[in-house]
Amino acid sequence: MIDTDQLLTMVRRVKPSLADALGSTIQDLHTNSPSDIGAMLAPLLPPRELTEPNLGELPMSGERTLPIFVMGAGRGGVARSLTKIIADRDLNTRCVIVETDPRRMLATLLLDDWGQALTEDRVRFAVGPDIARSVKNALPEELDP
Repeated sequence: MIDTDQLLTMVRRVKPSLADALGSTIQDLHTNSPSDIGAMLAPLLPPRELTEPNLGELPMSGERTLPIFVMGAGRGGVARSLTKIIADRDLNTRCVIVETDPRRMLATLLLDDWGQALTEDRVRFAVGPDIARSVKNALPEELDP
């Protein structure tokens, strides 16, 4: 498990809106030791995925890949698979990971491998209980005024 300060610094550099969504959660936990944080957050996660999911075909409209919304971060397996497909095929689409619980998102970021998804610009994170607001924050440039 990495330190929450290290995580926040790295996330702020590559995904500022995600860092903003997690900032207060990290602050709330800041007085605890890393092992205590791990013990508090780990029960929020489902069991580890044994294999990467087989996603099949991505949604299309003609020749265009439609945006993909993943409801729940889980342990990151779906995000890793989608990120790889988007990068390998150089798709002009967005993948939005929607997680309503910032503590669960923090837990999986601390305990699982999210490196490629965090650095891929076409992967966005919508974190927080207000889904409409978090999606708007994750996709500001795509919004129709």
